[in-house]
Amino acid sequence: MTEETRDDTQAETSAAVEHDSLELDAHEIEHMQEHVRIYIGVFVALAVFTAITVGVAYLGEFLGFPTFLAVLLALVIATVKASLVACYFMHLISERKAIYWVLALTALFFVVLMSVPLGQDTDPGPNADESPYTQYETLATE
Repeated sequence: MTEETRDDTQAETSAAVEHDSLELDAHEIEHMQEHVRIYIGVFVALAVFTAITVGVAYLGEFLGFPTFLAVLLALVIATVKASLVACYFMHLISERKAIYWVLALTALFFVVLMSVPLGQDTDPGPNADESPYTQYETLATE
């Protein structure tokens, strides 16, 4: 095979690959349009949930809605928004069950680690009125 023939064959092959990669059949186009509709729907849902979160903040501030409930509702909305982002934009919705176990264990470890300080003894003890540096101050004056 001569060099000129080899170059022609490579040019035809690369042109065919480029031509095939640029052409999409009707099924692929429909599939892409479906994904775009889903992404737009998720975007709209995220915008709506953000507006609701802002509304909850104003409920707490101006209408006397209890702060605890406002914060709790805002955290629930944030959890829903994070789930939407993880499921659709990070493509976790189509993952296998193993990924759900990893995520569940991560959430469990997070809850356990965040609850560890709750079990600590918060009793200040009999010398609560004294400065915590009292023992060091007495040592320095001796």
